[in-house]
Amino acid sequence: MEYCYSEPKKITKAEFSQIIDSGIVVSICDAIIGSVHFIDDYDWLVQQYILLLNYTDQEIQGAVITSIGHLARLNKKANQAQLLNILEPLLFNDALTSRVEDAIDDINTFCILGPTL
Repeated sequence: MEYCYSEPKKITKAEFSQIIDSGIVVSICDAIIGSVHFIDDYDWLVQQYILLLNYTDQEIQGAVITSIGHLARLNKKANQAQLLNILEPLLFNDALTSRVEDAIDDINTFCILGPTL
């Protein structure tokens, strides 16, 4: 099943955690996409995204990658070097490469400080 992006839904940290625990892939992807728009805690989001990248489901990984790119665009605290370091190992996963490249473009465009890939 391929995740179909929809308009982000408002979500809190508590709701995010409950949805992740549910194991329902579509709900998890919606929560990931919504989190970057509605949870204003950069460090917490980055930690959640790192944990979620360990999931083997590529739809979840893809939603995380997309959200990391959105985080660079939407959050003034976004750390270019940190976000690039998270994504760099994923460049070698053929199934995720295009999403990773898009997120890296967002990071390099919207984050001012730090090295680029």
